[in-house]
Amino acid sequence: MTVFSPELTHSYDSGMGAGSSGKQGVDVPSPLISPIEERLSFAKIVVNHNPEDISLDSLQAMKPVHKGMYMTVMVDEKLYKSGVSELRDSLIGRIIHVRGDTPLTHIALVNRLGDVWKIRTPWSLTPLGEGYYNIRFSCDVDRERIYARPSWKLNPGLLRLQRWVPDFNPFKVNKSVVQAWIRISELPLEYWNKHIITALASAVGTVIKIDERTLNRTMGRFARVLVELDLKQERDETLMFEQAGHCSFVSVQYERLPELCKLCSIIGHATGHCGGKPR
Repeated sequence: MTVFSPELTHSYDSGMGAGSSGKQGVDVPSPLISPIEERLSFAKIVVNHNPEDISLDSLQAMKPVHKGMYMTVMVDEKLYKSGVSELRDSLIGRIIHVRGDTPLTHIALVNRLGDVWKIRTPWSLTPLGEGYYNIRFSCDVDRERIYARPSWKLNPGLLRLQRWVPDFNPFKVNKSVVQAWIRISELPLEYWNKHIITALASAVGTVIKIDERTLNRTMGRFARVLVELDLKQERDETLMFEQAGHCSFVSVQYERLPELCKLCSIIGHATGHCGGKPR
């Protein structure tokens, strides 16, 4: 698997390749390339960094220019789509710590995830800042297996996962939004249609997926749905639905929601244990 930044990205592979240092699973960052003596032109820098076939007109169009108060670069559409294609199937992970936790080092985190996930195919972990990581897999089955669980206990820390989306910026994301499984109880079996269940769950948050056991009706005590919701918002525990003038109610339970401090708006500790300032 390609490692995109030798300083920040680590790839994990369960195999021992040629030239291995004996530490299984972690590629040690290569030393930085020595400084280039000649001064490179803008076009040469872009060509060297992006080996894709790109025209000189496109390069010229990306040359920085003044627009109002800012220097502006018009990004080439082909290069942008190439970057999107590369990340399309990746995941975004965020590690949430309880106050007092000592975060794992990057290499320790790579090793811990390798142990927890038990992956035998190459994968990579790139820190993005603010506790967020981009995670890429070479095996779709591994990715979907890991994503099936929205959170993973790392001890210390809890890793929460979401799909990668274009223009993801960890410094602007709403940090009170999480993914969580909900249980819809007291729903008669004749209503166990994926469209009906999706409609009910969408009253709570954005529906991500329905549990396979719910779709297959192998567990009838409750319908289980993974949703994305904002911890700052009020959470409904009862929903009403109607059919041909008949009104019924279902109850909603939330599985293992993390604590959100109402003082500093940070996930991971209760308001009573906060020593920070309001945000």
